[in-house]
Formats: sequence, C-alpha cells, structure tokens
Amino acid sequence: MKHYEVLISDKANEDMEAIFRYISETLHAPASAAKQYNRIADAILSMEEMPERIKIIDSEPERSKGLRPLIVDN
Repeated sequence: MKHYEVLISDKANEDMEAIFRYISETLHAPASAAKQYNRIADAILSMEEMPERIKIIDSEPERSKGLRPLIVDN
C-alpha cells in the first residue's frame, strides 16, 4: 500500500496545543486533554494511507493546495 507524506502546519500544531491547554487548564481535565490531543494526532497521521477517502475542500485557495478537512469528534 502506498504511503503519503503528511505535513502538519504550524497553525494546526498551534490549534492542537490550544485545544490541549483549554481542556487541561480551563476544564481541569489533563487526562482528557491528552486523550483528545492523541485522537487528533492519530487521525491526522492516518491520512498517510488513503488520504483520498476525504474529499478535497471545494473552495479556493484550499482546493489548489489539495487541503482536506478532517473532523475529529466535535
């Protein structure tokens, strides 16, 4: 099976860290924060195989960059 390179943007990393901090510090649930962070990271890395299963965003400039929306939980 072919593997693709998955790049996580600086903005995505910042968003993941902000989510982690919010759950951990604001909601006082560090264990839940770590689990959510890992679910997001695992979902992103799962795109190494079969990224085509998620449709490319249909608007510009996202379409020309080949960006695919990945929703994890809510």
